[in-house]
Amino acid sequence: MPSEYHLIGMDEKEKAVTYIKDNKIDVILQQTLNDLYKRQPGNVFGYLAEELDKFAVKPSIKIISGYEIKSMHEDVKRVAIEATCLVHNHDEITGSATVGFNSLKDTMDLDELKLSMMLCKAHVSMSKRFWMKN
Repeated sequence: MPSEYHLIGMDEKEKAVTYIKDNKIDVILQQTLNDLYKRQPGNVFGYLAEELDKFAVKPSIKIISGYEIKSMHEDVKRVAIEATCLVHNHDEITGSATVGFNSLKDTMDLDELKLSMMLCKAHVSMSKRFWMKN
C-alpha cells in the first residue's frame, strides 16, 4: 500500500512543511501534547481547546452597522447599532445597543450617534474580556 506522501506531489508536501514550519504549528502542537501528558486533565479536549486558543487571533470588530427601529411612542425614534466581530474566522454579531432620540428632528445628531456607538463598543469590549477569561 502506498504511503500518504505518494498521494500528493513532492511540491505539495514541501508547501505543507513550509506552511507548518512558518506558522510554528509543529512546535506548538508538540509542546501542547507534552503538557497534556504531564497534566493529564480529565477534560482532554477542553484542555486542548483552551491551550490552542491562546495562539488564536483575538476577536476584532469587523463592521459596525445601524438601523432605525419603530417605536411605540411617536415622539421617540430608536436606532439599533450592531457590532460584527471576526471570532475564530467567523463573523458574529457580538454587541448591540438601542438608543432612543427625540424625533422632533428627523435625524440623529452626531453626538447621539457617537454615544450609541460608544455603548456598542463598550459591550464588545466587555465581551472580549469574557472570551479571554473563558
